[in-house]
Amino acid sequence: MSYTLQAILARASLVNDISGRDLTCISLDDERFCMAPLTYGFVEAHGAPFPPLTDAGTTMGQWLHDLCCSLSANGKVAYVEAEFFGGEGAQACVLFSESKSLSPPLVDRDAINHALRWLGVQRDPSNDEFTVAGLGRHRNTADWLNEQSTKE
Repeated sequence: MSYTLQAILARASLVNDISGRDLTCISLDDERFCMAPLTYGFVEAHGAPFPPLTDAGTTMGQWLHDLCCSLSANGKVAYVEAEFFGGEGAQACVLFSESKSLSPPLVDRDAINHALRWLGVQRDPSNDEFTVAGLGRHRNTADWLNEQSTKE
């Protein structure tokens, strides 16, 4: 079974900033947070790599970096990605605040939970941040947009 995700995560208070960039902002299970899925077609149209960090890359590409820096002018933003197939894979994140990245990309088995904790998602006694946020609701980035279109 596979799982892919390429998205920008932020507090829901940034929904207007994100939506103003031709991105769709979707509420997570913890509704204080939202995500903007970056589908293959979207990143390809902007000349960004898909997904740049879990495919043994060390940079997320200038356009994507600049977008996240710009979005972080008004609050914390995390770029996250994951690619898994048959139990093998990787996840990564880059954290942004005050219009700059705060560190190099983190590629680690717990990178998305790290980003969610940094944003303020709190785990509960039986679930990690990934589960609390509801990021397992879909197994493919594009499915998040399909969910949104069925609600409209």
